[in-house]
Amino acid sequence: MPMKKILGVYLLVLGCLAPTVAGQTLTARQTIDRAAGKLRQAGGVEATFTLSATAPDGQTGTSTGTLRMQGNRFVLDAADMHTWFDGHTQWTYVPDNNEVNLSTPNDEELQSINPYALLYLYQEGYDIRFGANRYELVLKATDKKRELRTITLRLDARTWLPTHLSTRTRNDEQAEIEITSCRTAQHYPDSLFRFDAKQYPTAEIIDLR
Repeated sequence: MPMKKILGVYLLVLGCLAPTVAGQTLTARQTIDRAAGKLRQAGGVEATFTLSATAPDGQTGTSTGTLRMQGNRFVLDAADMHTWFDGHTQWTYVPDNNEVNLSTPNDEELQSINPYALLYLYQEGYDIRFGANRYELVLKATDKKRELRTITLRLDARTWLPTHLSTRTRNDEQAEIEITSCRTAQHYPDSLFRFDAKQYPTAEIIDLR
């Protein structure tokens, strides 16, 4: 999976104690359910991240970016691309060739691009277990057609929000994303999540829908 396809995904901070609610230890699925609930309650989110990717041939690369999201909508800004998603249509602008690709991504494509989409789309197709501790979750695809075969997610023990994510694809491509800052309760206008052609008057628009 190209690095720009993975830029959206998130990472977490390790915790030491088992997650509990009202004194009861949670299962792995209950833990990720709670993390998803916390994300929905967070309002607008702005996060900066660093991505490290390794191709099957051993080549590596790094990138940094900023994600702003609210609900299932997001804007992703990185050096080699800018992506807008309004809940239905996705626009991806690549500065190197001055092109904008329009598409209607499916769930797995969103999961590969948006750092938080995993917490909305994990319910089917993955077996969920604890990793090194009760704030680390390992998701393994039960459907062989899934592009993302293994996902390791770490949660902040205080906020329950993702702070670290690592992935491995069917082609043995690997990626790790580290969150360097995160702000919640942000307020964004609807227009933020849609491509503004006036800002890119010379860009070629390619409709892939």
